[in-house]
Amino acid sequence: MANIIGYVDNSNGQSAHYNFFNVLREFALGYGTVSNLTYTGTGNGTLDNPKALPGAVTETWTITCTAATTDGGTFSVTGSVSGAQADAEVGVEYDNGFVKFLITDGSTDFVVGDEFTFDTTQSDVSANGENWEELIYDTSGSNWKTMLRGKGLTGSENIYIGFTTYHDVANDYYNISACMFTGYLPSETFANQPGYKYSGIPLYKDRVDYWITLNAQRIAFCCKVDVSYYTSGYVGKFFPYATPSQYPYPVAMFGMLQGNAASDYTAGNFGYFGYDANGSYYDYNTTLMNYWFVTPANVIHMPCVSPFSNKRNYLYGSTNTLIDTQGEYPLVPAEIYFPSMSDTDVSGLFGKLDGIFWISGWNNTAESTLTIGTDDYIIFKNKGNSADNQYYAMRLDK
Repeated sequence: MANIIGYVDNSNGQSAHYNFFNVLREFALGYGTVSNLTYTGTGNGTLDNPKALPGAVTETWTITCTAATTDGGTFSVTGSVSGAQADAEVGVEYDNGFVKFLITDGSTDFVVGDEFTFDTTQSDVSANGENWEELIYDTSGSNWKTMLRGKGLTGSENIYIGFTTYHDVANDYYNISACMFTGYLPSETFANQPGYKYSGIPLYKDRVDYWITLNAQRIAFCCKVDVSYYTSGYVGKFFPYATPSQYPYPVAMFGMLQGNAASDYTAGNFGYFGYDANGSYYDYNTTLMNYWFVTPANVIHMPCVSPFSNKRNYLYGSTNTLIDTQGEYPLVPAEIYFPSMSDTDVSGLFGKLDGIFWISGWNNTAESTLTIGTDDYIIFKNKGNSADNQYYAMRLDK
């Protein structure tokens, strides 16, 4: 299990929502980190965009020019742990399964002996064996896409999720979508995969702060846009109140918008876990459609989430406030249910989300950390709302 906290912006010339997509994708796949890039030599070319791939381990890489040509050259590639690898050529993207980079020629040619070095650090995701497998990756258009398969906590499951980007410069929104599927067909496009459902999550083109947590069965995250707007997503498996034979595919997807709605982060027509724009609560409501789950009968349906939805929020609704007890806050599980009075086909209490809890906002602040035993939880509020019943806690997986 692992988590990552940081921010993206557009300082690289690319909108922040694209950069967040890259962070989310690479973190899920188990990319490591690169540091301490250095160079000694005569040529003034560069080693660009080094990546520690999911197969990377913690070591130092040495890339040395062994043959120099006009506007080109050959470099040996050696890892302090992985050993000698295939040579790299100037101007050709290099990928040996451990690291990836591109050596670019400069105005002064490289000479034999010119040398780059950098360190790679293996990611916790990769070290824990919780990498998600990428089935589709498409950045050919303006809306980028990735489809991922998780192996679950048993290591032998198939959990299908994904993410896309979408934006509109004229209307000033820059968003990401959380996606769920019930299967994978190699011959089909992203949008034609089985059981495809999606919900947008407002981000922006400028700075976006993020908190991402994942394990082998689900990915959850919260982003802060501007100074006080929080947007969130959860996609993957939840803990079912049933055996695997009774409930074969307990997967859910929670976003904030109705499909890929044309909304920015200030819009009033979205919410998380059933919150609406006014701070009241949704039950099953076809006008929102920002969350879906797969029933035990393998039917995709819209759930309610207790205690966020009002058929079960007797204690936590807008007329009641649950406060702390001498600074201690109870974490109330976020449970997927459906009230029988609203639908005759689907009813009951199905399970709880993995690492997501309702928490009182009484004397609490967004982004504060709550520690219980060895687990840390980050507290967030719904969008820009600050009512005491508009908060939740997300466990940071380790």
